[in-house]
Amino acid sequence: SIEFVTNLDNIFFWLTAYGYFGFGAQKDATMVLNAKPCSVVLAVPHDEDGRKSKTGRHASVRSGSSGLNTTPRTKRRFPRLLFTTSLFILMIIGWAIIFTWIRQGEFLCQTVFVQFSDYSNPDLAPFTGLYD
Repeated sequence: SIEFVTNLDNIFFWLTAYGYFGFGAQKDATMVLNAKPCSVVLAVPHDEDGRKSKTGRHASVRSGSSGLNTTPRTKRRFPRLLFTTSLFILMIIGWAIIFTWIRQGEFLCQTVFVQFSDYSNPDLAPFTGLYD
């Protein structure tokens, strides 16, 4: 169970790093990816070139690049929206198919085996068997 939770954490971290949960969260995840064990996070917000930020919105870690695309969300919104919408529609279609099969009785058993033990009620033991 710990491995399952760890894998969920990794999945959400990488989705955040690729910008699926907003640009601010992507910047934070990129800072974590760029950080080296002894890196110092600057307390004063800085731009990418090291100068003080006038907006005060982005802090940076002074280390290498992670290789992730950190362009603003507006430039990459449509492909991500198309992917997410397509995935959602496919999930709804799959759910509708399975729901229809359940309503039609596709997963119901045709024959049921019932076994009554002498321990619970000895009078029911003769009724043990297969029922259609």
